[in-house]
Amino acid sequence: MTSRRGVRHLRALAGLPAAVTALVLVYSTIFHILMAAEERAYSWFTGVYWTAQTMPTLGYGDLTFTRDTGLAFSLVVLLSGLVLLFVLLPYTLIQFFYSPWLERQNAARTPTTIPHDISNHVILTAYGPVEAILIQRFDQYAMPYTVIVPDIARAALVATTLGDAVNANVALTVRECSSTVPIVTTAAFEMSGDLLKQAGCQNVIQLGELLGRAIARRITSHGGRPHVIGRLDGLVIAEAAVAGTTLAGQTIGNARVGERLHVNIVGVWDKGAYSPGLAGLLLTHDMTLLLSGTQDDVDA
Repeated sequence: MTSRRGVRHLRALAGLPAAVTALVLVYSTIFHILMAAEERAYSWFTGVYWTAQTMPTLGYGDLTFTRDTGLAFSLVVLLSGLVLLFVLLPYTLIQFFYSPWLERQNAARTPTTIPHDISNHVILTAYGPVEAILIQRFDQYAMPYTVIVPDIARAALVATTLGDAVNANVALTVRECSSTVPIVTTAAFEMSGDLLKQAGCQNVIQLGELLGRAIARRITSHGGRPHVIGRLDGLVIAEAAVAGTTLAGQTIGNARVGERLHVNIVGVWDKGAYSPGLAGLLLTHDMTLLLSGTQDDVDA
């Protein structure tokens, strides 16, 4: 009752029983008309009783039609009852009652303030795939963080990854509260970079450009230059192009990469298709090696 949305939902819920009642009255009236055509007379309560047992598919069988018209009407009532009970009613209850209630419960459990002694933290303005990766890094390095809090004066960083226009509004709002808190933002378009910096952002990151450069390095890198893609304790996983190296034209076994360079060829990428690093696999200029080893061995 505290929001317009909640009032609309309550009105929708209140309208559902009224609609069901009207439907029952219409079906009961048609029931009397068809029964009169079959030269049988029943009370109005009997018509409501027949409708109430036919719509939910109970069908006691004590009241039945004998003509095809009545039987067809019975099917209409039965099918409409199925749609009402198994489609409209559950959807209405979930959409207008259960989902708002669940959102309200989640909102009640969400903290609205942060401890007064927290400082040097990172503020995130939304939660999505990018923020999820950032949060993993924050947890890894024990960096405190908050998601959309009103007090940003003591923060170490504000990272906003929404749309360009929204990011600009976030930056302007932050600058109204603090002139020293660093702001990092993403930008979908190159022309938005200058505007975001004018709004107060120190660093503007274009994820599309970074992704394009990373893909270009993987495609055009020559001479076996490695590109680290992952780490597991002291083990480094890297990619390196075969093009421009002496490995092209040799099999993995003959290349003896493990003996000479102390790295293992785990597998190869060939035009997007992955193959395990078997000794008899012939290396070509189009392939990219997937290597594993220590950082020093991969650098060498």
